[in-house]
Amino acid sequence: MKEERMNDNPLFSISYGLYLVSARDNGKINGCIINTIQQLCNTPEKIGAVINKHCLTHDMIKNSGKMCISILTKDTPYELFFHFGLKSGRDINKFDSVNYWLDKESLPYLTRHVNSYISCHVTSMTDLGTHSLFVGEIYDSKKINDMPSILYQDYFDYVKPQASYISDDEYRSELMMQGESVMSQMMGINRTVSKEATGKTKEDTIITPDTKNLVVSVNEPS
Repeated sequence: MKEERMNDNPLFSISYGLYLVSARDNGKINGCIINTIQQLCNTPEKIGAVINKHCLTHDMIKNSGKMCISILTKDTPYELFFHFGLKSGRDINKFDSVNYWLDKESLPYLTRHVNSYISCHVTSMTDLGTHSLFVGEIYDSKKINDMPSILYQDYFDYVKPQASYISDDEYRSELMMQGESVMSQMMGINRTVSKEATGKTKEDTIITPDTKNLVVSVNEPS
């Protein structure tokens, strides 16, 4: 997409939610944040999920043939997006520090900041280039409460910090693995370079509020 079209592209008028998609493979559980979930048909009930190929969760769903979607609510804090969006499941167990339940086939879903979950058996996978489209038939689902679902625009309007820092190690290990990171665009992360008193160049990562335009699904970079 050409840069000059970023501010007037009609695709930005399409509404998106934000979701946690999780998987279990060989005894390991993991999850990542995405923004592209859609009901595809009603009989049988099927949904589609678009996930970045760099995500560990992508490979786990591909291997296991199952996925669970936690539908996030408007009270979801930035820390949860940061935890599941910018930390790598290859380095940590992301579910160690959060409360979760298990569905009928032992896939995890969150107990807080969620109004529903939907679990699927994958029936097809389509290669979209940088992403894959997983189509799944629902085998388990539940509405947990009546809290409204968070929209992508809600994240920009009142969840994303106006100015805060993440460590260079976090940036280097998570974002650089993907090159131009989708999650860094979503969160408005820019790189800055400064010099310390020693004269050495120091790289910092600052989260700024000036990046709003993004029209690809948001996934963790690993």
